Amino acid sequence: TGSGAVATGLSYDPVSKTFSVDARNPAAGVQLVPKPLIRFAARLHREAATGDLGRVFLPGTPFQATLVDSDFALQNLPEGRFGMRMLGGGGYVYAVLETLDTQAGHSFTAAPDPIGRIDSVIAPVGFGVEAGGNLSANMKESVATQGRLLGADSNDSRLSILWRVLRPLSSDSALIAEPTRLNTQILFPAMGGYSVELAATLGATTVRDTVQYKVATTVIVAPAKFSAPQPGDTVIQGQLCKVAWNASALTGMARLEYSYQNGAEGTWLIGVDSIKIALGGTALWTAPLIAKEVLPCLLRLRMIPSDSVLMQIDGPIFLAR
Repeated sequence: TGSGAVATGLSYDPVSKTFSVDARNPAAGVQLVPKPLIRFAARLHREAATGDLGRVFLPGTPFQATLVDSDFALQNLPEGRFGMRMLGGGGYVYAVLETLDTQAGHSFTAAPDPIGRIDSVIAPVGFGVEAGGNLSANMKESVATQGRLLGADSNDSRLSILWRVLRPLSSDSALIAEPTRLNTQILFPAMGGYSVELAATLGATTVRDTVQYKVATTVIVAPAKFSAPQPGDTVIQGQLCKVAWNASALTGMARLEYSYQNGAEGTWLIGVDSIKIALGGTALWTAPLIAKEVLPCLLRLRMIPSDSVLMQIDGPIFLAR
């Protein structure tokens, strides 16, 4: 599905299959058959056109794609034949020798000599990127990138984004899910230190920043769990009760909550607020005074400010007078 425009007063040549503006000989009619748009992935050989970053575009259309090494993908492309250009380092434009035909080959070659250069003043003052601070990751686990774009709109169609691994340990040392997106995922198959670069190009201006990842083996941590009180224990109403939990990989702030209505939504009350979570911990909680002599009660810890549940007791304790 999509939208388009209609132009009238055109002349159509069925031999060359082209339209021209000729009001004297307008086309009597043209049969239009809707077809699905496609994802066109291909490779561009650009050995003669140097430069780390690059982009391909179809002149006269909004279609363009960032090169990842030599590969590119054009999204939502209609079937047909198109001329193609490559935008290389320094804003130089190169011709592509082959015509893009969605029904034919997927290998192209950039001409060795530039045919033009784009305006070098497109990039605004303050244009830059931040790849994030030094980060840690676990081997064989995907982590989200923390890149930021400065001084430009991330939706600007003229903008090119590219993540890449510098000095990789091997050809598959890090797998970047969508290297041309600002927000993507990276998976590190092996231990070690990685330098990952974020680059952005706007016009003839390219800015870069690098983040260091320290990748360690995956640490398996037992689920956080209450160690006291235990399900079935009795806690005296109105008196201090020691609540304890085992080691947790998370650190930060949490709050202890309790519910004596089977843990139903909206029945949880705050018992102790602003508890510092570390590798294990304790809190002192004063069990509430309730009209009933004995009442079952559930406990849980929720992280602040995310409100995610860190742990919940496996069964009820009993509040007694």
